[in-house]
Amino acid sequence: MKKIKLSNGMTVVLHAKKSDSIAVHILVKTGSINEDDNNRGVSHFIEHMLFEGTKKRTALQIANEIESLGGTIGAYTSSERTCYHVKVLRKHVDKALDVLSDIIKNPLFDEKAIEKERSVILSEIKLKKDEPRFYQWSLFSRNLLKDSQLKHPVIGYQKTVKSINKGDIEDYFKNHYTGLNMIISVVGELNGIENKIRLKFGTILRKSVPSAKLKKVKIKNSVIKIKEKKVITQTYLILGYIAADRRSRESYVFDVIQAILGRGLSGRIFDELRIKRGLGYDVGSHYEDNKNYGFFAAYATVDKKNLNLAKSIILKQIQDVDKLTEKELKEAKRYIEGEFIINNEDNQTLADTLGFFEDVKDAAIIKEYIKNIKKVTISDIRRVKRKYLKKNNYTMVVLEQK
Repeated sequence: MKKIKLSNGMTVVLHAKKSDSIAVHILVKTGSINEDDNNRGVSHFIEHMLFEGTKKRTALQIANEIESLGGTIGAYTSSERTCYHVKVLRKHVDKALDVLSDIIKNPLFDEKAIEKERSVILSEIKLKKDEPRFYQWSLFSRNLLKDSQLKHPVIGYQKTVKSINKGDIEDYFKNHYTGLNMIISVVGELNGIENKIRLKFGTILRKSVPSAKLKKVKIKNSVIKIKEKKVITQTYLILGYIAADRRSRESYVFDVIQAILGRGLSGRIFDELRIKRGLGYDVGSHYEDNKNYGFFAAYATVDKKNLNLAKSIILKQIQDVDKLTEKELKEAKRYIEGEFIINNEDNQTLADTLGFFEDVKDAAIIKEYIKNIKKVTISDIRRVKRKYLKKNNYTMVVLEQK
């Protein structure tokens, strides 16, 4: 792996790998935490708009020039970053760089396209509210992270999305899509790639971006219970806690906790709720590890009559997470190692992972990841459980039938 800096401050992470494909990933260090009450959702809005035409390509041409080669192109927005990615056969890398650099440097932000995408995003907001699997996580984040701007949905609100105009989009883009605020990661065969990247991306403006003034999320010392009624037939439960962010060494302990409780079909929560008792189909746990915050949550979709039983089982499994043998600990670590390596065999996933770690601190962390997982002990799990997973400091949200 090699890391270089362009003259405009852009970081470039290059991972040489023998492969028929090559993946190019651009991470912009901006997301919903960089927004204010007047433009909630603008980061996500811009992600949409960058695919809506440039000075030399229409929206259809942007997609077709990659997909007609058998490649893939896409993007996503989170609370902390906005990412754009292309994966093509290695012989088409020039086209990948040309298309990506074009949408990053030359978006049109056409008024008609803005109105079209506004309608699309408003529809997406309604969909996420209608679909309980989406909405439950929004409700959970809103309450767990209520003391921080992290509580706001990445997609924004109907009111703010309706009010965002071309000037808002252009100002936000100009202030955040700068060389000092971007990371490019490339995975595949890299012959001559450095000069090509300098040529395509080196002209992006070098401009510093103020860090988001993020209020630190504190560990709760009380139980928060939220219930909402919707027109649904099942009951949706999420129960979770503030957890370590990815900059902390405690994040590796949470990775192991997640492997014990929530891995695949053999995690303890799945085993207790679904396999042994048949209480629900969609059950498990999730560890959200970001640069500035983290949370750990368990979830279950059950019949209303089984809600209290499901809750008690989840709480018991979390409190018993440090009751395990060395054999069980090794199994959890082997699961993490296998999943991490297998997932990152895909060039696009690896490019995304490298960009993420570089944003957190340094892409080289990827080389130490498995070593840090292997260092986790039962004592570490016990200590982290006492600090974060206290009996009376969780947030619980329930969606139930009207």
